[in-house]
Amino acid sequence: MKLSFDSQVSSGKRRQDIVITYWKNSILLDHANTSIIVIAALSTIERKDPSDSVRELFYGENWDDPYDFQSDVYMDITSIYESWVEGIKQYQFIAGGVLSFRYLVYYMHLAVMRGCLMDVKYAQALMLPARANVRRWASLPRFELEE
Repeated sequence: MKLSFDSQVSSGKRRQDIVITYWKNSILLDHANTSIIVIAALSTIERKDPSDSVRELFYGENWDDPYDFQSDVYMDITSIYESWVEGIKQYQFIAGGVLSFRYLVYYMHLAVMRGCLMDVKYAQALMLPARANVRRWASLPRFELEE
């Protein structure tokens, strides 16, 4: 089955060229399945305009991704942190009453911890797909190989 990319999505002023999805090894089956479906969909979408392609795919960090999630992209969210906290509080599972896990506390402290690694107040970690961060160079920058 082939999916057709809706040209109206990209005909406006914004292009959706970055996708953030769940990590494939999530302990939550719906998250793992979402990751598989997103990857499959990205490879089957027909695009009328090649510039409509997705430039980057990222996996977002979640508490339920303890297996093989290796963050390799850190984004400073200090300027939007308070809005982010207010936004996630709108979700019932964050606000409490659904599960005993303290999601809000976990994600707030995770932002602090990731910020420490980046030397900023708050940060979010993402992961690139396997081998997406591989660089192919003939030599190291400023150190040309001599024969």
